[in-house]
Amino acid sequence: MVQMRWVQEIYHTYLVLDINDSSQKDIYGIKIMQNNTPEHFAPFQLRSKDGVSQYYYDVSGTQNLALQLNKGFTDEKIQCFAAALNEALEQCGEFLLNEDNLLLDESCILYDSDKNTYIYIYYPGYEQDIVCQLKNMAELFLKAVDYTSNVSVQKVYEFYHLISDETSPLRNLKRFAQNSPAIKPKRNLEYQCAMDQINPPEDIAVKNHPEEHDTSIAPDESTAEDNKGSHPVKVWLILAAILICEAGGSFAAFRLFPNYGFDRWLLAGGGIMLATLAVGIIIFIKTRKSKDDNDFWSPSDYINYDMEPEGSTTLLNTPSRNSPEDYGIRLRSIQPQRCSDLNIKSFPAIIGKEVRDPACCIQDPTISRKHARLERNGRQYRLTDLRSSNGTFINGEMIKPMEAVELSSGDDIIFSDLEFVFEISEGKV
Repeated sequence: MVQMRWVQEIYHTYLVLDINDSSQKDIYGIKIMQNNTPEHFAPFQLRSKDGVSQYYYDVSGTQNLALQLNKGFTDEKIQCFAAALNEALEQCGEFLLNEDNLLLDESCILYDSDKNTYIYIYYPGYEQDIVCQLKNMAELFLKAVDYTSNVSVQKVYEFYHLISDETSPLRNLKRFAQNSPAIKPKRNLEYQCAMDQINPPEDIAVKNHPEEHDTSIAPDESTAEDNKGSHPVKVWLILAAILICEAGGSFAAFRLFPNYGFDRWLLAGGGIMLATLAVGIIIFIKTRKSKDDNDFWSPSDYINYDMEPEGSTTLLNTPSRNSPEDYGIRLRSIQPQRCSDLNIKSFPAIIGKEVRDPACCIQDPTISRKHARLERNGRQYRLTDLRSSNGTFINGEMIKPMEAVELSSGDDIIFSDLEFVFEISEGKV
């Protein structure tokens, strides 16, 4: 029995599977899935926290097959399932992946309604015969078919008999998929605009296991702060409400104690309101200034690595022996549809959502304003997590905040859930 759970964020939903004993046999498959995302496979990440490694699959914006089976399986769905599975098997052959590592489980087969297709989980080390899994799915379809539709019943029974054929069930699957009428993806205008603008998905995908949801990867706390600070209209509305309450209180006091005279109450109430307005403006300006100052790297953020003798200048002010142009530093994005490559030319480099250097800026809601710092000393490079909300991973292992970790060319780096490959190339870029 496969142990699975769902981890839900504000922008992403992940299906998390434990690493089994046979995973080491498929190191090639792990590397392929980390650096490629075939069309009919869920995006894959290998993460490690507190010494425990797990597979993370991004299932945002999808619905699992179990929910569709509960509503009755139709002929359109079986045709779509067969076509997508056949293409997934072809992609296994293209990338030299083991097809027996496909996880054909109704809870792990995902339906993308925007593209009108199914997405499958590649589970390294699973190694369950794909034909046996497919036969089990065919039997499951028989039980869940919509028996009010004759066309659906005939189509599901046809699929069942073709898969049950002992001679060549996979070849029969291909023939069934090719004979099925083509199903065009439902790419509406809203979906196309979202793809053009590279907007993060906001649909919550798996809703049938709310008790298993975990928030170990939380939305960036700085996002909430940004939302508060990015709407000054709300601040002024609150201040206006306070001023109105003070004006109402002054008028009520005048009605209760008219002997003091209207002019005195007007003068007292006006003074209080002016003082409140002045205090509100001062607080607002200081808050905005504090936020702007906190967005960028400052010398106080520097960590002394004890690499220089006492009394010498710190690493921040030490001129490097090689100019930045001598080595091309690039963080190659594994998900170019969400974030482009980071070509870093100056150090120390602060990587985050709101930084001054455009080469280090990652515009993603899950990235902190100051997420990590990359420093160079000669030919050595160190990466430090700056207490980011969603963490930083190097080669799948979460690093401790404010502790520098040395990097080597080819290391895998994950900021929150955005994955990069650290590359060093000699010569000018």
